[in-house]
Amino acid sequence: MAEGTVDFYEDKILALLDTLGEDYSTANFQNDSAPGHEYIERRRLRGHVQDTTILKELKLLVAALEIAQERGRWNGNIKVVIPPSFKPKGLPNDVWLTRADAPKLFAELPPGRVAVVAFMLATSCEMAAFDNAREGDLDVDLDGPDPKVPIRGTKNDLRDRQVPVVSDEQKMLIDFAKKHADGSEGRLFARWTNIRRDLSDACDRAGIARISPHRLRHSFAKWMQQLGVVPSVVAPLMGHADSRMVERTYGKMRAKDATAALTAALGPEHASRAHSVDRPPVKTLTEIPTPRRGFAVDAEPGVYRTLEDWSALSGIPVSTLHYRVRTKKLSMTQAIALGKGTRGKVIAPSEAPARPEPAACSTIVANSSDCPGYGGQNDNGEPPESSPLPDESAENSVPRGGVEPSTRGFSIRCSTS
Repeated sequence: MAEGTVDFYEDKILALLDTLGEDYSTANFQNDSAPGHEYIERRRLRGHVQDTTILKELKLLVAALEIAQERGRWNGNIKVVIPPSFKPKGLPNDVWLTRADAPKLFAELPPGRVAVVAFMLATSCEMAAFDNAREGDLDVDLDGPDPKVPIRGTKNDLRDRQVPVVSDEQKMLIDFAKKHADGSEGRLFARWTNIRRDLSDACDRAGIARISPHRLRHSFAKWMQQLGVVPSVVAPLMGHADSRMVERTYGKMRAKDATAALTAALGPEHASRAHSVDRPPVKTLTEIPTPRRGFAVDAEPGVYRTLEDWSALSGIPVSTLHYRVRTKKLSMTQAIALGKGTRGKVIAPSEAPARPEPAACSTIVANSSDCPGYGGQNDNGEPPESSPLPDESAENSVPRGGVEPSTRGFSIRCSTS
């Protein structure tokens, strides 16, 4: 079993023991779902965890109880361990990033993050391989005879692979990733701790279906299949042993594409009497729009502070600031003014956040093209020379020592990027 898989199950076992307690008896799980419901409620109260994660933990418990039942050490009803009514909904299996939606997602991320997404779309890179990508991995001649990008996966030996960069679309994506990769200390990309949350937020802003890093891997397979690449070729590119996983997870080749693929594979020398099959053209990506310079919150002209920056300045956890700004739709000034309980760090005047822009752009869903100066930029993507200041007598200001007052309900998008 791969090391990553072992770590996955160890995490789930630790969650079970931590929630139930090491002395918890499996005899509690007998003929009704009450213990299962109790576990679900305990788990929800112990931290921010999705129901899909709780379901995985309960499935591991079911597997352990099945072994205990086989050995005569447990005689309960295995069917009621997981409450039948507990059916969390994850992402549908058919959710993936379409080519039409990709530019919309790119427009909601800063260059370094777009570089990561482009890299994943071009190579089917998984999260472990993203963390292992090293400086110099993209130093390949894309116009050479056989350009390949190393993907250092760890799940099994097949995941440590070389992915050929053949299509024009792949080359464009890799070229962008090479130019905008923002890693340091040997890493190709900067660490992206909250990648799932940030991608979900970016998708919400773009008005497209939410995707995860793993769904970007799905997208690679879908994009290749749309170009007529058969599952048996896609499989090794993704680090699969054979095409079964590709067909089961990403879809089999459509019947209407089989003739075209077969004709193209045989060539005229072996299929001289075959009729040429016109495959409907696929509109591939040819360029990536210039992405945002960064998602700063309460940005000063020419200064771009991330959520982590404000967390470091204020002493308030990133998750708390994210909840206040993104969920409760407070301005960053208001979020900081609330402090961390009664122990919030007071920011010195020299470090105080700049006042946000006027009410004309005070919406969390405003499009940057409608709001000049949004995020510290003007219409040309450059920092503005000056930022208009709100009326200091705003009735809804939230004064706090050393923190500038907020404007009238102003809220602004934020991201850890």
